[in-house]
Amino acid sequence: MCIRDRYYLIAQAPLSYALSFVSRARNKGAEALLLCSGVSVASKLLLLGVFLALTGHNPLMPDPEQIRLLLTRLYAELSPDGEQAWVFREAVDGMAALFPYMLPSLVLVSSLFETFVNYGLGVLCQRGRAQSPPPLPPFSDWRFSGTLLPAMFLAFLMGFFASDWTPGAMFAMNLKIVLNVFFFVQGLSLIWWWFVRRRVGVFWRCLALAVFAFPVFWLWLVFLGAGDMIFDLRRRGGAAKG
Repeated sequence: MCIRDRYYLIAQAPLSYALSFVSRARNKGAEALLLCSGVSVASKLLLLGVFLALTGHNPLMPDPEQIRLLLTRLYAELSPDGEQAWVFREAVDGMAALFPYMLPSLVLVSSLFETFVNYGLGVLCQRGRAQSPPPLPPFSDWRFSGTLLPAMFLAFLMGFFASDWTPGAMFAMNLKIVLNVFFFVQGLSLIWWWFVRRRVGVFWRCLALAVFAFPVFWLWLVFLGAGDMIFDLRRRGGAAKG
């Protein structure tokens, strides 16, 4: 069995089977997506363990030297010199050194993204068939559980009290990354809901979301998603309209 076959058997076959399973089961779209995401995470952890045992190399972690080179090229137009150059190199080295500690959040986020893309393609390609994955709710209704709020406060407190480079600080950092992804998606969903409520056309909605997806807006979208989770802005907005 070649490396490609082993990769498919370990990393892709479980997700493919999970997608076929939810097509036969009577799950809701959100429940089916959650089940497939769990299978994807488990398969990636299994892939990581197998490759580490066989090669001693982590296939899910990019080379820190390549990351450092990429960051240096990315910010080359800044052309820092003197003391600024030293600060710039320290920042690049610090960012590159953080990547190995971000593995848990990278595995989870990449698994969620992979599952969403495959699930969406399955719904699109098998639409109208007897055994097709249950459709996901409209994007304007995407909301995550309020149980993420205690996790948010936990990450804040651990990051505030934990020392740098300790297991507690690394756990808090990974938890913040994952939570920020959820808040970011919910922020986009809230904006989409507002556009739907205002009867804005699909083209303009997609264009607006593409603009809001630029990094300069990321922090604001995270705050918007967290605010929607705390204050239930959609319910308040719907009540105000009624």
